[in-house]
Amino acid sequence: MAGQKSRARFSIRSRQKKRGSSADVRLLLDSHAFLWWLDGDRRLSIKARRLIAHEANAVLVSAASAWEITTKARLGKLPGGKDVAADVLGCIGKGFAPLDITVLHAQRRHPINN
Repeated sequence: MAGQKSRARFSIRSRQKKRGSSADVRLLLDSHAFLWWLDGDRRLSIKARRLIAHEANAVLVSAASAWEITTKARLGKLPGGKDVAADVLGCIGKGFAPLDITVLHAQRRHPINN
């Protein structure tokens, strides 16, 4: 992750505002975007920073990103991410919502056709 030159990729899923809904847009940050946001890194585009900062948007960080960050930090492949890896849930709690996923979720989304 460190030294990456590409702009952050993030998934934006727009939803029409429903009665009682508080979020205009749901954003799912990938590992890079999450780390860059926490670090104030300029590789995160201005548009991405504005969307993440907008209070009406729901910003999610996947359990898969938490796993990737902690694994890479443990293997020494993410030297700048050790503090985040030590308290991923605490970092997610700073304005983000966790997106818990399971193997069953993956199987439902991508069924294998025989």
